[in-house]
Amino acid sequence: MPSMHFSPLVILMNAWCLIHGAAESIPEVVVTCREDALLPCNAPQDPQVTYTAISWYKVDGDVAEWSEMVWKDLEYDETYRSSKDLNGSLEVSNSTPYSSLRIKNTTSHSTGTYMCTLWAPDGKQNQSGTVTLKVTGCPKLLDEKIQKYRSEIVLLSFLGVFYLLLIFFTCVSIFPNVCTTHILIGI
Repeated sequence: MPSMHFSPLVILMNAWCLIHGAAESIPEVVVTCREDALLPCNAPQDPQVTYTAISWYKVDGDVAEWSEMVWKDLEYDETYRSSKDLNGSLEVSNSTPYSSLRIKNTTSHSTGTYMCTLWAPDGKQNQSGTVTLKVTGCPKLLDEKIQKYRSEIVLLSFLGVFYLLLIFFTCVSIFPNVCTTHILIGI
């Protein structure tokens, strides 16, 4: 008989975990290379709070390693950008109540996780949200190709040096007088 009472509890717990897990998932925006991306700030908002600023960060791995990218003062409608903002490609858009991040002319470097923070006045709680940007269809960069074939490049370099040394020592052992004379004369 205890299993009859236990089954509904297990079903309810599974349903709660499914709903809670879905609510915690990070939204993803997918764009094609060179398109503009509009990332919504999905931070929970208290309708009774007038937020003073919004900031957007690209999260590099761990949250502790982020670098600020764009800060918008909502009171004075002024935008501040960090030095990592290349060519003014980032702007805070006023398309939503608390502003989205517009990234112009996206590249593979734009791919990543972005965090927005709504800054509340003193005594109120700041709110943060996260969104992931995936840029598809970009050509591979030369750096990425070099990283991919790094071991092959190193191996071929060592083989080249080995064959040059092999040719040199073969020449020296077969023609000892000719090679030493040319080396001494500089020919």
